[in-house]
Amino acid sequence: MIIYKYQISLKDEQRIEMPKGAQVLHVGLDPEGLLCVWARVDTRERLDPVTIYCVMTGGAMSPGAGAAAYLGQLQAGGIVCHYFWTRRA
Repeated sequence: MIIYKYQISLKDEQRIEMPKGAQVLHVGLDPEGLLCVWARVDTRERLDPVTIYCVMTGGAMSPGAGAAAYLGQLQAGGIVCHYFWTRRA
C-alpha cells in the first residue's frame, strides 16, 4: 500500500481513476495550492472510477452525494465546500 495524491477540480461532481479498493483519506490544498485528494492505494490493482462530490454550504446535494461517504471540508476564499466520495460510478 502507498499513499497517492490526485489533483481534482472545484466541480459539483467528477470522476477520477484510482486502483480498485482505494481508500480516500483527505481533501485539501497541497503545498503548491492545488486542490487534491489523498488516497491509500495498492498500485498492483486495476484502475476503477471513484466519484468525488463537492457541495457548497447552503447548496443542494445531488442524489449521488447524499449516498456517498463524507471526506471533509475545504475553506478557501470565503467559501466552504464539503466533499464526499464513492466508488459507484
